Amino acid sequence: MRLNGTLGAEGYRTLWQATVIILGVVLEQTRVRADGIIEPVDFADFLASALAAVAANAGSVERLTAGRPGSWESSLVNQLVCGTVGHDPADLARHRTDADRDGVPG
Repeated sequence: MRLNGTLGAEGYRTLWQATVIILGVVLEQTRVRADGIIEPVDFADFLASALAAVAANAGSVERLTAGRPGSWESSLVNQLVCGTVGHDPADLARHRTDADRDGVPG
C-alpha cells in the first residue's frame, strides 16, 4: 500500500500514532526458540529489517533521511540500515518487498 502526497499535520499525526501502535504490538510479542524457551521478540531485528525493507522499496537508504539529511537522527538511521544490509545497492535490493515491474518481489 502506498499513500503518495503531502501530509498535513493531522495526516502526519495519524500515521505516527498508527506506527506507534503497531510497534507496541510487536514489542509485546514473544517467540519460541529452537530449544523451546519462550523469550521476547527481537524488536531491534524487527525494526532494522523493516527499515531495510522500506529503504529497499524506496530505492535507497538516503530516501529514508531525505527530510533531514545530516541530522543526528538521520545519521543513526543510516547506520542502522547500512549495518543491516551493507553498503552495496545490490544488497539493499534483496530486501525489497514491493513487486517490481515484472510483478516479482525484489
